[in-house]
Amino acid sequence: MSTKQICFIAYSINTAPKNPTFNAGQMPSGTYLGLDNPEQDIQARCQLIKRAIETAADQLTRHSPPYSEETLKVFMAPEFFFRGKRGAYQMDEVSYAISQLQTLVAAPQWENWIFVFGSLVATVQTIHPQDEAYNFALVQQGGVAASGDSGARIIMKELKSGIDFISSTTHPGDVLLGGVEYMQAGNSGSGRERQQVNYDGAGIFDLGGITWALEVCLDHGASRLQQSPQLPGESQVQIQLVPSCGMTVTQDAIITAIDGLIFNCDGGGFGNTVNRVTQTGSPPTRQLQPIATPAGRAVSNDNLELDSPPKSITIDALFAQGPGEIVLYPPLAYPAAQPVPGTTVTLTWKAADNLTFTFSLNYDSANKFSLLLCRIQLDSLNFHGHDYFMPLSLSTVDRDNKVVEIKMHKVSGSGGYDAALWCNIQVPGFQFEGVAFEYYNTTGKGAPKTCW
Repeated sequence: MSTKQICFIAYSINTAPKNPTFNAGQMPSGTYLGLDNPEQDIQARCQLIKRAIETAADQLTRHSPPYSEETLKVFMAPEFFFRGKRGAYQMDEVSYAISQLQTLVAAPQWENWIFVFGSLVATVQTIHPQDEAYNFALVQQGGVAASGDSGARIIMKELKSGIDFISSTTHPGDVLLGGVEYMQAGNSGSGRERQQVNYDGAGIFDLGGITWALEVCLDHGASRLQQSPQLPGESQVQIQLVPSCGMTVTQDAIITAIDGLIFNCDGGGFGNTVNRVTQTGSPPTRQLQPIATPAGRAVSNDNLELDSPPKSITIDALFAQGPGEIVLYPPLAYPAAQPVPGTTVTLTWKAADNLTFTFSLNYDSANKFSLLLCRIQLDSLNFHGHDYFMPLSLSTVDRDNKVVEIKMHKVSGSGGYDAALWCNIQVPGFQFEGVAFEYYNTTGKGAPKTCW
């Protein structure tokens, strides 16, 4: 994707339950809206978001001066656009929703578009008193959905807010606040929010030649990504996205580089904002420079027509305050890629003909050691390009059902070195137990000492 400008498009629609009440940071009552049949509910919501996307596309063609075809369009809906009449779908129903959304924007006409379809909510029954809830955003690059998941990213929301679900109801089967817990949050720390697999749920990812960050609602308010800074040498976040339902952009949660852009689309009444990140003062501090919010264009309130079985759906059966509007921001220069300050020392250990370890020692901008990662290549087992954090304890079998055990952790160094990496490696054709290498905690003191 080669673009020189970016245009943000907010689908401004209220996604809160009908007639919500609030008390002490919770939502005691309200009514989830939707259709009795979850598949039909998803079809209807997909039809509505398709209508919103087409409204945005039509608005672009009518704009004067016209937008360049190379302008990257970023379309975002708010949190909870897909949740259904119970307040959450089942996981197989969410899979159906994802396939429908990807098909919706697979045509070549959606090249140079990035879509954030709000968030989707699902629950899974567990043996515990509370079910497990999954609230996540699907980010989809337009025009490539037919090629699989290469243009898709999924980002999980980790923190449950008191207003994410109603806490009491007269409708049996509704998902209630006290009946669910979100998945356990991952560990925080340098590099831990970089996606390694497209659907792994982490919040920093590359897509279409741009580095993005996304936090859903309360995750942003709690500065989730700030707690896991990027690694030296990586491309700094250029664009930060915040789909929400009851949240505004928080200056303390900025994760982008200077000159980066932050886009918030809220479904809880706080509106939409686009800000550019600037740096002023002494010592320098990051500031938000607002981009003026233009007038919106209403999305049609015509009924949604389902095919099988034929059924006509009014918009207020899905969203209490109607179909909302499209807010089209002016084209902006998108931020240039900037590397994260610091250095990385790479060590490659060809342990055997079929086995290679690649170690990355990361040092911050003050030249102090920050993190050690390891990538493993074994001919008989696919590690999917993962960078493993230390300590590592891995036990599995390869495709020939032979045992693979790899354990690594930091220990004290010797002979003047600050630290070392101890390994116990048992793989087909290679066994090793001992120190693989020793290293210094600051750069400039010398190169690591390796066993190879």
